[in-house]
Amino acid sequence: GLGGEVEAWPADWANCDQDCRHRTITAYDEGRKRTHCPYAGYRRNLAMVESAPVLALAFIHNASKGASHCAQAAEDAGIPTLRYPTGGGA
Repeated sequence: GLGGEVEAWPADWANCDQDCRHRTITAYDEGRKRTHCPYAGYRRNLAMVESAPVLALAFIHNASKGASHCAQAAEDAGIPTLRYPTGGGA
């Protein structure tokens, strides 16, 4: 295998930070009201890239905007990035 380790990088969907240009969005999920920051995933992606991994593996399902953003940010940072599109739309 490639070695290395798996790290969890959960997004903080419940909160906007002081630099967030978006307002929280309120939506209904299975009849429950939920509020979330639409920028949280992108913020988490940039934090992952800023951690300077030696390699990025991007599993991009159905041309996901979030996964594609993260892969592009990694490439822009000079991090070797392997893209694995799945599910069509890629």
